[in-house]
Amino acid sequence: MSGNVTVTADASDNVGVTRVDLYLDSVGATPLGSATAAPYSVTWDANTASAGSHTLFATATDAAGNTGTSTGIPVTVDALTLQQVAIASPADGSGIARKSTVTIQASVTVGSNPIARVDFLAGSSVVCTVTAAPYQCDWVVPPSANKTYQLRANAVDQNGNVGASNPVTVTAR
Repeated sequence: MSGNVTVTADASDNVGVTRVDLYLDSVGATPLGSATAAPYSVTWDANTASAGSHTLFATATDAAGNTGTSTGIPVTVDALTLQQVAIASPADGSGIARKSTVTIQASVTVGSNPIARVDFLAGSSVVCTVTAAPYQCDWVVPPSANKTYQLRANAVDQNGNVGASNPVTVTAR
């Protein structure tokens, strides 16, 4: 498993369950979240755990303060693979006409999670955001001559993980 996972626990008691806490690997260790009403579920980003075998546990607390603990449920967390992104055009080191519109194109290889958006940056400023392929952006080059710009693309997956391109340097002529 990877990404956002809904973890649900069943709990009942003759006094009434008031809270269920969910944990990774042992009770009291890494809290995944709490629920106060049935269905007792939380959304867990499995990418926050190390890849490999883990165990999920739940504790239920009733209105009298009594606590019961579930048996562990084994799960396997997949390794997170970040998306890969590279600027395909313009070429690194190229000259571009000032005041022109340059199409910045990025190639994106999807990682563990679907792509939510690709942000295109000139320097530290986002010049446009694209949410579907083809990943390209029309950038209006500022009017200053002999100015160098670093172009980048950041591919953001549905869980907010970012894969960043290497910068491409262009000079406005």
